[in-house]
Parts: sequence; structure tokens; C-alpha cells
Amino acid sequence: MTDSERSATGVPTLTQTNYDKWKPLMLAFLAMKGLRWTIDNTHTKPVPAIASVPTAVERREQRDWDSDRQKAAGLLYLSVHEDIRVDIETDHNNYDPVAMWTTLATRGAQAKPADRFSALGNIVSLQQESDESLLAYHARCKNAVAEWVALLPASYTIENLKAELACWCTLRGLADEYSAFSSNVVNGLDISGKTLDMDALRSAFNNEHSLRQNR
Repeated sequence: MTDSERSATGVPTLTQTNYDKWKPLMLAFLAMKGLRWTIDNTHTKPVPAIASVPTAVERREQRDWDSDRQKAAGLLYLSVHEDIRVDIETDHNNYDPVAMWTTLATRGAQAKPADRFSALGNIVSLQQESDESLLAYHARCKNAVAEWVALLPASYTIENLKAELACWCTLRGLADEYSAFSSNVVNGLDISGKTLDMDALRSAFNNEHSLRQNR
């Protein structure tokens, strides 16, 4: 793994396709820092026995609690790709690692065609590096395939695979001028919950063709 693939924490950066691999490593990292508790809300904020007159010990406990949450929020933010940070920006600014972790977990459990397309793109773009051994290259390819497989729902069938491969190949072959259109098609179907197949793609192509003719 290259340095560019690691986050500032040293844990591999969370991307659209590697949540299942990232999660246990991030949990281990937070545990090593003594911050695992900050994401599961097991420790509530210390409350002074007399709210208006906290003791020195109680004030220190409150500062430590706030400080640990701020540290955890910062580490989580630094551990994810910039494309994902927008989803946790507000909670990061509020120093709420519990909400950040929940959001990232929800994203990881909701793999969409766009995520699988990204993983497929990673697979077909693999090239052996000049100083890379055959075994190292094989391991990298195996990991890339595992990331794609991890995004397949339990209900995923060979028919789903055939439909997505057909659409992926079709969209991948579009000219550069259609790159925004391609992203909008896949993301739009993700949001609407519609099935991604060649019929849906044909409808999207028809709409785009009509729009371009009327410009």
C-alpha cells in the first residue's frame, strides 16, 4: 500500500469501496488511543454533583471527556476520503464522533451500483508496478476483488451481475464529454431506488440525446 492510500492516522483511508476492511482497523486504532468508547456512547458526559459548583476533579473530568471526543472526531475525519467528508462535516464540527461513526456505518451498509462500479474500475485499472513482484501484484489484485465482492448484497444474483456489467461497460465507453452525464445516471438511479439495467440506461440515453438536440 502506498503512502497516498493511507490516511493521516496511518489507517488505510476509507473510500467508497473498502468500509468492511477499514472498520476493524479504525476500531483497533481508536482502542490503541484509548478512544474506542467515544464512538459507542458508553460513557456519558460527567455531571457535577452540584452543577453550579463543580469541584476541580469534576472540571478535569469534563475537560478530559470533551478533549477525547474532539480527538476522536478529528481522527475519524482525517481517516476518510475527501469525497466522504461532506457526509460527516457537520458532526465533525460539533465534535460528535458517535454521529460520525453512525453515518459512516450506514454508508458502508448501503452499497450502491455506483460503489460497485468504482470497485470494478479499480480492478480493471490494476497494473503491475515496475518494482512490484508477481506475488505482491497478485495480492493487490486479490484485495481489489475482495473489496468489490464485499459490496455485493446477499440477494445479488447472476442476473444482477449481468445487468450491471452491461451498464458499466456501456457507460465506461462513453466519450469524456459525457462523464457528468454518466455519474448523474448512476447516482440518480441510486437515489430513486430504480433497477440499473440496459432498459433504464436506454431511457436515460434518450433523455440526454433530446436535451442535447434542443440546446
